[in-house]
Amino acid sequence: MAVERIRLPNGDVVVFDEWLHWPIYSTIEWAAAQGLNLRAFSYVRGSRVPAQGIAARNATSTDTNQVAKSRMNWDESYRLFSITYEPFGLTNATLSNSPSLLVAQAPQFTAANLRRLQRDLMVEFYVGADIDKPQVRAPFSYYHQGIGPVVYGNGDSPGAGIAFSHGTGGYVRWASQRRFNFPVKIGGDRVMYLKTHSAFGAVAGLTQSVRLRWYLDGVRRRPLG
Repeated sequence: MAVERIRLPNGDVVVFDEWLHWPIYSTIEWAAAQGLNLRAFSYVRGSRVPAQGIAARNATSTDTNQVAKSRMNWDESYRLFSITYEPFGLTNATLSNSPSLLVAQAPQFTAANLRRLQRDLMVEFYVGADIDKPQVRAPFSYYHQGIGPVVYGNGDSPGAGIAFSHGTGGYVRWASQRRFNFPVKIGGDRVMYLKTHSAFGAVAGLTQSVRLRWYLDGVRRRPLG
C-alpha cells in the first residue's frame, strides 16, 4: 500500500497527495519472421529487454523508466488515461527489385510494415496478480500514436535506388491519442503489465525487425523520499 498520510505525535495528520503527469514507458523487440508474445513493463533498467528472435540486451534509460518489475512501486499509485507507442525499425527495408530499392533505413519504420502490425497484433493491459481478464484489450490499430516525428514527403525518390516511407499511426500529436472514458486505477504494489502478441504466429509480410516502445500516459502519485 502507498503511504498517503502520517499521524504525528501531537495528533496532527499530514497528507501526501501530490499527483504528477508522468508517462511510464517500456520497450520490446522482435525479429521480422518471429511469432510475437512479449510483456512490456516487466523489467527495470539493467535487466534484459524482452525480445524474440534477436539477441537480448540490457535495458537502458531509453528503454524503460520502471522502478519495479511488473508492478507499481509500493509507495506509488497511478491513473492511466491513455496508451500510446513509438515504432523503430531495427533493420533496413528494401524492395526486391534489381537493384534493390531502399525504402526505409533503420531506425525508420515503413508505413506498410506499420499497417501489417495493425492488422495482426493484439495488445492487452493487465492489472492484478493471477488475473486473466485484461483492463484493456484491442487490436494494435486501436491505439493511436501521439509520440514521434511528423513526416512529410512529395513521393519522389531522393536518389538512385532510394525511396522513402515512414509509418505513423495517424497524425502524431497529443490529441491523437485515444483517451479512455474512465481511467484505469493501478494501486501501490499492484501487479501490472502490457502484453503484445500476434494472432497468427509471425506477422505476415513484415520486412523489418522491430523495436516497439510503449507508453502508459497518465498521472502518478509522487512517491515518498
